[in-house]
Amino acid sequence: MKSVRSPDGAFLLEDRPYDPGPTEVRWTQELILTSRDKGELLRLPGITWEGDVTFHKSDSLEMTLVDHGQRTRIRIDLRDQTYILHPHDYPAPLDSLSTHLFNQFVNQQTYSHPDAPVSRGRLFGRLLLFLASCGFVVMGILAFMKATTTADRWKIFGVTTFFLLCTWISFDDLRRTRLKK
Repeated sequence: MKSVRSPDGAFLLEDRPYDPGPTEVRWTQELILTSRDKGELLRLPGITWEGDVTFHKSDSLEMTLVDHGQRTRIRIDLRDQTYILHPHDYPAPLDSLSTHLFNQFVNQQTYSHPDAPVSRGRLFGRLLLFLASCGFVVMGILAFMKATTTADRWKIFGVTTFFLLCTWISFDDLRRTRLKK
């Protein structure tokens, strides 16, 4: 457990172990900011800080939050109970910080760069998709040559074109794939 107190002793910032119980998600740490006058101002499960915590005239503080490995510099105005994450942002209410950080984490986790290294299982899946698409294109060409009516040929042409596009996309995906080390 680590803690920092403001120079005048009015505010306490703590980072301590957290265990919500067997029914909730388990975080290892939680950050708690308390005021001598107002009690608990902020509780952030799963978040800690690193480096120095700087108190400015005992009405604001600056620190670096660590949330799932992501570092975010923050300034908290203790008097107004607001925070600013970026110098050009407007102050936001302190009680919305937990939701903001959670949404920021979720947005970072849902995006995966297409050129990111992949596992062998994912590479196998991409290769299987490419081979299946190639097989459907070959079957489409053979069916097109055996078709007897113009309507059948147009239908087969459309389906074959679709699988040809799928083959092209999966080939491009395979071409850019890098294996994880």
